[in-house]
Amino acid sequence: MGGSTVKTLLANAIAPGILDHYLARTGFSAQQTLTPRDPDQAVNLWGAADEDHDFGPRGIFSDVARANSTQAWLSRHRKAITAGGVVVLSGVAVFLLRRIGN
Repeated sequence: MGGSTVKTLLANAIAPGILDHYLARTGFSAQQTLTPRDPDQAVNLWGAADEDHDFGPRGIFSDVARANSTQAWLSRHRKAITAGGVVVLSGVAVFLLRRIGN
């Protein structure tokens, strides 16, 4: 899950329906552009696009796309992060217990 998905799920848990109203007002226009379509651009609405061309995951929004995601990195490394958290909390607990014992 990406960061925007996490934010959406949290917002929907806090105030369900607000996002629905927002998307009803802005969702369609947010997916439109004033840039005319290239007439040579492949059209794959009704069938497969040209199989000889690699369309890949890039497009007109590649220049604003992020190359990495903190949330995705945290998700991929959650076992190591959890283990690190346990070590840190254990160290804090030992420190506090020793301090209380003195």
